[in-house]
Amino acid sequence: MAKQPSGIFVSLYFVVLGILLVVSAGMLVIGIREFLTEPTIQSIIYLLVGASGIGITLYSLRQVQSKSKTLKVQVAKVVTALDCSSCHNKATRVFKEGDYVYGAGEKCSNCNAEAPMTITSIYAEKPPQQQKQLI
Repeated sequence: MAKQPSGIFVSLYFVVLGILLVVSAGMLVIGIREFLTEPTIQSIIYLLVGASGIGITLYSLRQVQSKSKTLKVQVAKVVTALDCSSCHNKATRVFKEGDYVYGAGEKCSNCNAEAPMTITSIYAEKPPQQQKQLI
C-alpha cells in the first residue's frame, strides 16, 4: 500500500503552486505590456514563460482535483457491546455519546431484567473491503 503524503508536504505543494501562479501571471503581464509597446524577442519569451507557468499550474491543480474525486474514505463504525448479567445475553448497537466501558446500557430485550445491561466493550468495525475486479 502506498504511503500517503504528510500534511506539511501537501501544504508546501500548494504554496509552491501559488508562487508559480503569481510569478507566471507577473511575467505574462510584463510580456503583454512590452509586446504592445515594442514587440521584441524578450517580450515574446516573457509571454511564453508566463503562459507556460499558468498552464502548468492549472494542469497540476486539475490533477489534484481528479485524484481527490477518486479517493474514497471509508469511515469505521463505532460499536458498543452490551452484556446482560441475568441471562448472559450479548448484544451490540451503534455507539452513543456518553457510553463507557462498565457503564449502564439499556434494559435487556431478552429477559427484561430490572438491572440494565452492562457495556463490556466499545470498538470500531472496519468497513468491508471492496474487491477489485480483474478485467
